[in-house]
Amino acid sequence: MIAKVQTMKRALPPLMRFFSALALTIACSWAAATTFIDLTLDQMIAKTDFSFFGTVSKIHIEDRSEPWTVVTFTIKVPLLNVDGPTVELSFLGGTLATGESLTVNLMPKFTEGEEILVLAYDDPYASPIVGFLQGLWRLSPSGFRNEEGLLLSLTTPGTLTLDGVGGQTEAILNKLQDLMSKDP
Repeated sequence: MIAKVQTMKRALPPLMRFFSALALTIACSWAAATTFIDLTLDQMIAKTDFSFFGTVSKIHIEDRSEPWTVVTFTIKVPLLNVDGPTVELSFLGGTLATGESLTVNLMPKFTEGEEILVLAYDDPYASPIVGFLQGLWRLSPSGFRNEEGLLLSLTTPGTLTLDGVGGQTEAILNKLQDLMSKDP
């Protein structure tokens, strides 16, 4: 009986090492998930380096030792610090011609021809969109809709809200341009 107990003692550490390794693997996968802090509209505007309303005109993947999706936007309405007719934004991830693929959780995907409202950083991040994807709205029949499905709206007193009834595209763009021009 004593020999049996000693054998079990020796068998336990490898089993514990297995479960420890499993727990570490699970913890690392959770840590690798995309996370971001929810921002208010005022916080997004304060963090914005440049902004525009435009159409997705080209999408291609570049090999920068890992795949990056480069999206070209044709500018319809420059809102802040946009001088040219187009803007290129790079997003970490995509699939290269070699088949190498990198997926980043919650990274926005684009389709040529889409009309997009963008608040962006001027620094190279995995996503140049303010708040990772929070400063991105797609024009829908109801108005500017974010990735959560909420509509950017103007209230009757003329305040922008992130969760409203939508519509008023031109008025929303004018209000955003006004707010960003007043930001220090």
